[in-house]
Amino acid sequence: MTEQNGGVSPAAQPNSESAHQPGASGWTGPEDQTVVSGRSLSLESQLELVNRVKSLEAELAQVTLTRQLTPTEQLSAEQQLLALRQSLPWRVGRVVTIPVRVIQRAIRRPRGR
Repeated sequence: MTEQNGGVSPAAQPNSESAHQPGASGWTGPEDQTVVSGRSLSLESQLELVNRVKSLEAELAQVTLTRQLTPTEQLSAEQQLLALRQSLPWRVGRVVTIPVRVIQRAIRRPRGR
């Protein structure tokens, strides 16, 4: 069956539109037309996928640019951060982790300094 279809079987092309059309039970027409139409369908589906990816990338870029904090949201976030840093658990945690942070800094610094 593979040799009759020019090295391309219908099962090897799951994206083929003819496989999805009702009443399309297999390849029709001469071998050379079948191979060419299979290739063109493949190229069409690839082009559609490329267009879809590009449109999704553009949409993502637009959403990324438009989703910035408003001045009110920015002020609220800064106030929450300030309140967190002034809280007792934050200050206790910073005191407890001082030895580890000092050791990490000492390790990262070059010895010549």
